[in-house]
Amino acid sequence: MIEHSILRSAIRRTMNGLNSLGKVGVLSLAIAASQPAVAAVSVIAGNGNAIKAIDGAVALTSSVNAPIDVAVDSLGNVYFIETVTGGLDPSAPGQTVLRKIDAAGVLSTVALAANAVPVSIMVDANDNLYVIDAGSSVDLNTFTTVAHGVYKYAADGTVSNYRTGFAACSLIFNATSANDMALDAAGNLYVSNVRDGCVAKIDPAGVVT
Repeated sequence: MIEHSILRSAIRRTMNGLNSLGKVGVLSLAIAASQPAVAAVSVIAGNGNAIKAIDGAVALTSSVNAPIDVAVDSLGNVYFIETVTGGLDPSAPGQTVLRKIDAAGVLSTVALAANAVPVSIMVDANDNLYVIDAGSSVDLNTFTTVAHGVYKYAADGTVSNYRTGFAACSLIFNATSANDMALDAAGNLYVSNVRDGCVAKIDPAGVVT
């Protein structure tokens, strides 16, 4: 799991570096089994143009704008967050969407909650997709703004949302607070929160501490 975290961080740094140079795309990193220190890097999406992707396009020849995170499921589907407004700077305010590259290399947009602003994604061993969502919605019963928080999109289509029980961690997630996730072997999800200086834990039953 440590090696996976290191690779994930390395890929994210490389993606951010390419974004800052205007060389926009999604990378694939393969480690040779016989030579663990040797990596083969290739581009799997993006033609170098900083323009948002188009559904149904071939990922390798399509434009992609400022991808900021990536995850892969057991079927070989690649998910990445794309910045569709706000320019090349991943830290700048902007609208983000979740894209999917299927096994055939075709791009599509993944349907999330209304007003979703994904900032980090993770896929577990059962192909459940976790999304830190910086968006918010208005509760029509109380007319108050409700932060989205962490969503779980299960492989069977079930959607769960974790907004309560975070103790010291605020649930007003945005690009400058909750910023990353990690899973352990037992299926516990850990969510870091920059603004409140804490790490929240969500167990497989959905209990948040």
